[in-house]
Amino acid sequence: RRAQKGLSRVFTLSQLGTQSLEKMGFAGRVTQIPLGFDPSLFCPQSSDQVAQTRQRLGLREKTVGYFGRLSPEKGIELLLEAMACQKDMRWQLMIDDFKNNHSEYFLGLKQRIREYGLSDRVVFFGASHETIADYMNACHFAVLPSRTWQGRPEQYGRVVPEAMACGKVVLGSSSGAIPELLGNPRFIFEEGNVHALSTLIRRTLLLTEEELYELGERGRKRALEHLSLTTQAQCFWELLQKDELHWKASRQKDALGFLQETPS
Repeated sequence: RRAQKGLSRVFTLSQLGTQSLEKMGFAGRVTQIPLGFDPSLFCPQSSDQVAQTRQRLGLREKTVGYFGRLSPEKGIELLLEAMACQKDMRWQLMIDDFKNNHSEYFLGLKQRIREYGLSDRVVFFGASHETIADYMNACHFAVLPSRTWQGRPEQYGRVVPEAMACGKVVLGSSSGAIPELLGNPRFIFEEGNVHALSTLIRRTLLLTEEELYELGERGRKRALEHLSLTTQAQCFWELLQKDELHWKASRQKDALGFLQETPS
């Protein structure tokens, strides 16, 4: 509240964030921007580079990828349950352990994997931000099954545009900002609905390599045009120019008023 009067601009990452801040009294001062990704890092790799990553991980089947933190709000256990419904099909699931492989939640996920009989299908890996694109390129499509947790929906889901920029189809829940990022209802399922997620995964597993490539290219185009660092920088630049012109106009108006009020 103390800062409210002194702030001329507030930036948000999603429509939900924008609506929240406008209700807090910042209407007219809110600008939504993407949490940009580096297009030189997140991009399609050569077939040789992809093959090397897949060989290193022991990936031989059509591969589903999960990227991001291992925490309850990310809904990884829902993904595991949905994958367990596809045991009649050939696939592997790669999961980013996010340097969290000793947490209670992670150990619970490992237990579920054993109970579902998926131990020979799930591959864990660890990656830095600089190397995560290697693993995104190694999968056929990615899933972000986030859910609203303790009243908080998914705030952004930065792995969505990153994987899209690598040319991958991404399936996401209806939580928070994910539908905004995906921009395609075909790839969205109701958050927390395992049956809906399972159905969408099966439909995507049945797509051919050519169909996945075509859909992935559409998503890549969207990510580059609307969600990259370039777009983020352009938003800042245009706004700075606009605000600078507004500031100059205000100064000129003040100066003109001062001259008119000052005796010759």
